This record gives sequence, C-alpha cells and structure tokens, in this order.
Amino acid sequence: MPGRPTRRQLLSGAAVAALAACAPRRSAAPPVPRPPTAVQATRVAAASTELALAALSLGVAPTATPPPRSAAPRATGTATSQPLPPVTVVTAAHRAHARALEETLPLHLVPEPGVEGPAVPPSPAPPPGTARSRLVDAQLAAASAHVRRAQTAPPALARLLASVAASDAAWAQALRGTGPPGDPASPGPVPAAGVAAWQQALAGEHAVVYGYGVVGVWLAGPARADALACLARHQGRRDGLAAALVAVGAVPTPPAPGYRLPFPVASTPAARALAGLLEARQADRYADLVAAAAVGGRAPAAEWLASAAAWQTAWTAVVASFPGLPERAAG
Repeated sequence: MPGRPTRRQLLSGAAVAALAACAPRRSAAPPVPRPPTAVQATRVAAASTELALAALSLGVAPTATPPPRSAAPRATGTATSQPLPPVTVVTAAHRAHARALEETLPLHLVPEPGVEGPAVPPSPAPPPGTARSRLVDAQLAAASAHVRRAQTAPPALARLLASVAASDAAWAQALRGTGPPGDPASPGPVPAAGVAAWQQALAGEHAVVYGYGVVGVWLAGPARADALACLARHQGRRDGLAAALVAVGAVPTPPAPGYRLPFPVASTPAARALAGLLEARQADRYADLVAAAAVGGRAPAAEWLASAAAWQTAWTAVVASFPGLPERAAG
C-alpha cells in the first residue's frame, strides 16, 4: 500500500500546477470564412456595381442640372416645367441600392466602399465624354447587368435586382435628358405559378388605361401626345397579358365597371401627377411579374418595370430609388 505524499511532494505539485496556470494558452484558430453561395455572389457583384456608381457620381459637378429633354417622338417634354433634383442626389440612391443588396450578406462579404468593383466590364480605354456622360453610360450598363443577374436569381432577389435596374435606367434618362425607351408588347408566356401575378397586372392595366383617358383631357401639345402614346402602350400591354392568360386556359380579368380617381383632376399639374401615380402603381405589379416569371424569362417584365419608372420620372421629375417595391418606398 503506498504511503501518504510527503510535504515536499505536495509543494512541488502545487508549484507545477501554478506554473501551468500561468503559461500562455494557445488561442483557437479563427474560423475560415465560408465561400459565398451563388446567391451571395450575385448580391456582392450587384452591390459592388452600385457602390462604383455612387463613387462615379461624385465626379459630376454638384451644381449641375440635367439638360432639357430632347424632342424625341416618344417623349416630347412632359417634365420640362419641373426641375429635377440636384445631380448629386443620385449618389444617395446608389448607396441605398447597395445597402439593400447587402442586407442578408455575412459581414465578411459586404463590399467595402473604398474598394468598389467596376460598374462596367473593364475596357482598354476609359469611356469618352464628360463626367456626366460617363456616369450615364455606367448606369445603363449596370441596369443591363442587373437584369441579367435577375434571370437566374431567386424570385425575391430577382424582384430587387429588376427594381434597382429600373432606377439606374431612370437616372440615366434624367441625367441625359432623353425620353423613356420602348418596351416589348408581351411579358412572355405565363408560368404555372404565375397566373395570379399576370391577372393582377392585367387588372392594373385596365385601371391605367382608364386613368390615361382622364389625363389626356387636361393636357395639350406635346404632353398630350405623350399621354396618348402611353395610353396606346398600356392598351397593348393589356391585350398582351390577356392573350398570354388565354393561352394557358385562364379567363382574363375583365375591367371594373368604373374607377375612382385617387384625387380630383381638373388641371395640367394634377393630370401629370395622376400619370406619374399610374406608372408608379403599375410598377408594383410589374415587379411582381418579374418574381413570378420563369427563370431565364424575366427580361420582358423587367423592361416593363424600367419603362414605368422612366415614365414616372418623365411625368413628375421624380426618380424612384426602388420602383415597384412599395415596402422600400422610403428608401
């Protein structure tokens, strides 16, 4: 049977324990960040593009004002009597876009403002022209890139990307002083899960067609020509949506017996305000079309959304940061 430990053994053991306690401990190795998923990579690329646009916009003179709109056949001056915001307001819009795209990213993937990625693919020579024209070209390139990203993104992200693209394109239109572009006559075939969104868009077109009938009464000259062109465009969209629904065996939503205007319209400013509101409300439905469209077939609905944002700007001189996304209207 072993004897009891001596006093010397006890003291020696205590000293060893004390030294062990004082010895520096090796810290655990920091966790290795996981590589981004495909969705996260899309968000990073899109956010980097918007940060690059924000940085590029800082080179535009703060006091610069947009040039007057050209007398193009499709846009003959509906917003010329209302000055657009200072050019530098676009910086805040692009930063808001970046924040929205970064919302669900882990911290290590959030792009740094000082190391933004290029807004457009690198080229051997810088884009020609002034700071304003370079910004406009970059905005248009960014809008196209966002729409391409939306083609394969999850529905919610596709909706956000299409909205950011529409805002970028509307800013380019406002800064360049040109009218809204054309758009396709049909949003494409109705996917199995998209009938409800197509029906909602069709119901909206019925209301917009009625509204533009009122708008045209209170406008004259080029502005009235714009209103009639918008009326014809929405009639075409109405017919295209109805035909797409019939093609999948659905009964198109009929127009309502009547529509109540959101406010009295008895003047030119009120008519322009109504036209802008019609486009803004229909943009909400177009954004839902983007989310409901089949993967790879979202471009037509995204173009409709961009068109609505562009015409809202043309009528009201307001560039929406997130057209089609009422939940982000304050942004």
